[in-house]
Amino acid sequence: MPTLVDLIKGESSRSDKDKIFSPSFQTPADWSRYLKDQFGQGSEPVSALLRSPVGLDGFQALYIVCWIHQPVEKGSFMIELESPGQVKQGYDSLPDRWSSHLGERGKSAGAGWQFLNGYKELLVQLESVGSASSALFLKSEGHAAISVKHMLSFFTKKITGAGNTVNKALQAQAKEPGSVVTPRAAENYSKSYEKVLAAVGLKPKDTMNTVPNVASAMWKYLAARGSNTLTAYSNGGGPRDASRVAALRGVKLSECLDKLRGAATSDLAPRDKLRVAVLKANKDFDTIIKNLKTDPAGTQRVFAEVKVTPRQLDESLRDFLAELNRG
Repeated sequence: MPTLVDLIKGESSRSDKDKIFSPSFQTPADWSRYLKDQFGQGSEPVSALLRSPVGLDGFQALYIVCWIHQPVEKGSFMIELESPGQVKQGYDSLPDRWSSHLGERGKSAGAGWQFLNGYKELLVQLESVGSASSALFLKSEGHAAISVKHMLSFFTKKITGAGNTVNKALQAQAKEPGSVVTPRAAENYSKSYEKVLAAVGLKPKDTMNTVPNVASAMWKYLAARGSNTLTAYSNGGGPRDASRVAALRGVKLSECLDKLRGAATSDLAPRDKLRVAVLKANKDFDTIIKNLKTDPAGTQRVFAEVKVTPRQLDESLRDFLAELNRG
């Protein structure tokens, strides 16, 4: 399977790297030089950066190493932090920026932002998503918040669930079979998933409906309708009520969500609103269930965002540089 290094070296079946990356990221030497300048030679480069006052360049470097960890055409990254104090000083120094994501209070690290062609803004937020743990949210945007093109993309997202395409070459790369680039890994819900939320009484406009919240609401809905699948699941060692579902994380939550999806499709009437919504959101459930199995322990997710720890980024950066410098 092609790797990011293959794409950078022009060895993938469809490279177009000159159209995907800015002029400063065209060769392996460009990437190596940038990463060594930003992260140095230490054994825990990302963790060390997060323990220091992070400036504008640091937030941009953190996004790039997240993108190395999982390249995306569209998407958002959330780095799990030990505490918000790790980056708060640098975060507070950034200019405020309007945001429609998660807590809807953001900062801009977009000054001089040049990584993926067409992307001119870097949105940064500090979030606590459904738990005591904190996360650094990073999302690259095509335009500044107060601009006609950004508002047009925002309205497109409201209608379709995803914003306008910014880089057509990157989009084409993401569509290639076996591509290293994920087409979409965002925290904002798809339109089909919004209908699941609405069916169980949650508000799709609430940008922080976590997966445990959704699963708990689905459990209540199905239990009220006498789901035989849930009864058998509980008797076989599964959770016994909605409150226990809300406390599930990771693999256990993925198993429960898969069971809830099955119960909705097999136990409800053909025209039941939840059954119809779940069937339309089947691919979304596949993505969420897959991601839950690899999420950092104890964390929560909202939709399909990339969740990662500093240690995972340390490992991804080390492996990437080793592959980049080989042969």
